[in-house]
Amino acid sequence: MADAAKERSYSYIAITDHSKGLKIAGVIDEPTLKKPGIEIAKINTLISTLGGRLILLRSVEMNLNPRGEGDMSPASLSSLDLMLGSFHSSLRITEDRTERYLARSS
Repeated sequence: MADAAKERSYSYIAITDHSKGLKIAGVIDEPTLKKPGIEIAKINTLISTLGGRLILLRSVEMNLNPRGEGDMSPASLSSLDLMLGSFHSSLRITEDRTERYLARSS
């Protein structure tokens, strides 16, 4: 992916895994979240050493429940560069769901 991003002159790319709440996908939990971050740091160092300018971002696609709350602890997310919040359930509800989209985890 880094090679393809370089060919397209991208400055940044994010490689995300789904968080633990989405059971049908290959998921990542808090303890496992550290491993990709370590690997990404190594790759970023290598790219920089070789004179490259591409930066891989440490990230996760976090599942949000129907109340808009995330399924990972805020402390585990603090080491990330990017967190995508995604709704994967209760998507076919017809009433106004604005509050769900505006909700924030505490």
